[in-house]
Amino acid sequence: MVPDGSGGTFITWQDAGASGSFIHALRIDSSGQPPAGWPTCGVRVCTATGYQQGGSAVTDGHGGVIIFWTDYRASPAKVFAQRVNGDGALLWNVDGVRACTADSAQIFDTAMPDGRGGAIVLWEDLRRAPPPEPPRYRSHYDLYSQRIDASGVPAWDPRGVPVCADSGERVLAGNNCLASDGAGGAVIVFVDDGRVGFYAQHLDASGSRLWNDDGSLIPTIGGATDVVTDGAGGVWVATSDGRNGAYNVWVEHLDALGNIVSAPGGILVSNATNEQAIGDRFNSAASDGADGVIVTWVDTRNGLDRDVFAQRVLASGTVDPRWTPNGAHVCTAPGIQINPAIVADGYGGAIITWYDQRSVSSYDIYAQHVTATGAIAPGWAQNGVALCTAPGEQVYPDVVTDGAGGAIAYWDDYRGSGVDIYAQHVSSGGMVGAVTTGVDLLSPSAMILEAPFPNPASRALLVSFAVPSSEPVHVALFDILGREIQSLALGSLGPGRHFVHLPGVAVMNPGVYVVRLTQGNRSLSRHFAVVR
Repeated sequence: MVPDGSGGTFITWQDAGASGSFIHALRIDSSGQPPAGWPTCGVRVCTATGYQQGGSAVTDGHGGVIIFWTDYRASPAKVFAQRVNGDGALLWNVDGVRACTADSAQIFDTAMPDGRGGAIVLWEDLRRAPPPEPPRYRSHYDLYSQRIDASGVPAWDPRGVPVCADSGERVLAGNNCLASDGAGGAVIVFVDDGRVGFYAQHLDASGSRLWNDDGSLIPTIGGATDVVTDGAGGVWVATSDGRNGAYNVWVEHLDALGNIVSAPGGILVSNATNEQAIGDRFNSAASDGADGVIVTWVDTRNGLDRDVFAQRVLASGTVDPRWTPNGAHVCTAPGIQINPAIVADGYGGAIITWYDQRSVSSYDIYAQHVTATGAIAPGWAQNGVALCTAPGEQVYPDVVTDGAGGAIAYWDDYRGSGVDIYAQHVSSGGMVGAVTTGVDLLSPSAMILEAPFPNPASRALLVSFAVPSSEPVHVALFDILGREIQSLALGSLGPGRHFVHLPGVAVMNPGVYVVRLTQGNRSLSRHFAVVR
């Protein structure tokens, strides 16, 4: 989801049908409706046949949106992009443009605006991989990047720029590990499996590596991360890990040269009892507008269920003394609150959304507004305002600014027979809009595997998925070498959304693993990490 710059938003999604899986986009204006000329269920951003999957979108800075995806129209997979303007017109090739000319397999990771009408994109690439011995899941994928200009033309090496000079096995450290340097370049935080550690790299506007050729080591980071610009060419890196024997939230600060300028060992954001964990699906960190950062996380300090907390770290590298130590209470209502997503409010505070099981019967969508001082904003209830309490499950909300101190949230919605997308506006004062807009997401021929939760995991793993038929379902865990660790034949569950808990994670060694969902001849996989 991307703001349209006029109080509305663009929403992109993967829409599956009998002939393939395609990427669609829809603009919703400030009244909660598609503007004139837009189809009710959006425009298809690529006319090619086959499967386009795993997409994401960024603003073009001119009232439009740039969308990226992994494309399986030919083998091996490639990364494609399309630009759509505010009227729903495709501005580039009707089949999209390729991010690079290499013949290798490429899997889209993430993207960000370049500030010049184009975007910088990252993907996993197999071109430097040796023959797999033995065969392994996604063995030796390496990180590559490209800047695509406003005309849809690759601006860097046509074959893409490797994030590291040497070959190796690398993945992003989380879904939100790409941040602008403010000058047309980007900072990337990634996991290097060969060197077993977390690293950062700075690419300038020409695609040159500015830090160590193979990246700068961040020795104190050990879990999923979120990266936010510091306004001076460096970044804040938010993480949650068990470095002190307990799972807590930390922040590291890297300057424009790649040096760690935080206090030794990192800035401790919260060390409350039990576990605190940031998410890896949507943003867990946002700029405070004053070169600092606000971080949100899921917290089990009460020993009963999960709540949502947040904390602000000032540009000086100290926790804001006006905020409650170990985090401000975003929501501590009874029941489970998970998967918070955050967006800056433009005034030093932030709006946070999550899905919430306080009603016991199902998950609903809530939001909270925390001011620059750590207080709940006027007009907002102590444990958040409900954006949607419709029947069925509402899960995985994301959130963008409305440009006026409020926000627009969207989520996956199971009130009907399939999965739909709904969106809702909430003002800076906590007033929820009267219009709830929905678009079709999933037809009966599609399958979804959500990001495992929590990630990283230490005791158990929750796997959420949707299947389109009554065929038997199989879930399996593999290590990074492709060896099967755990296998569950779940039988016929019926079409719809399902959950499975995997307590066996408690006895698995620390490391990176893969969960694989299989039904019939289709399978989907997700990475997750185990920590102690």
